[in-house]
Amino acid sequence: MVAQLLTRLNFRRKLKTGSRMTVTDIAFDTLPWVWCLIKNFGRTTGDAMLGFVKKLEKYSRVMFIVASLLLVAAVGGVDYLTGREISVSAFYLLGVAMAVWFVSGGFGVFISGLSVFVSITSDLASGAEFKGFLVPLWNAVVLLTFYLVVVWLLSLLRSLYRNLAIQVGQRTRALTE
Repeated sequence: MVAQLLTRLNFRRKLKTGSRMTVTDIAFDTLPWVWCLIKNFGRTTGDAMLGFVKKLEKYSRVMFIVASLLLVAAVGGVDYLTGREISVSAFYLLGVAMAVWFVSGGFGVFISGLSVFVSITSDLASGAEFKGFLVPLWNAVVLLTFYLVVVWLLSLLRSLYRNLAIQVGQRTRALTE
């Protein structure tokens, strides 16, 4: 593949003849290959991700409930240890996403609320001082809103994914009958 890429980029020809390569030569020669690599990388990554998700779907919901709770606790511990200066709020989404995808949207809402509670509690326990009680309340509302939007989007995506899998199965059976 690398040899084909180098051939396509005309490096061998340009190097043998001793002619100089300009930025324009490189740009126009590499753009189609870069686009091809990006397009194929996305497909193989998506295929690998779906295969990984299908393997995980074989496990019980109880395992994912426990794993989601443990993830929230672990991220909460890291949140407490890092203090107020470093935000790890995005890492709570790992537990939220796992809860929504493998358990249910309702459990994702619960994990979202728990994540916000653990986040605010770890901030207060690590010595964060606020000018009033409305500041942590506002932070909690904004964070919860963000998590709930993610829960809604993942629930919608999961529903579309399941419906598409059902339709593909039905159409495949109809073609084979």
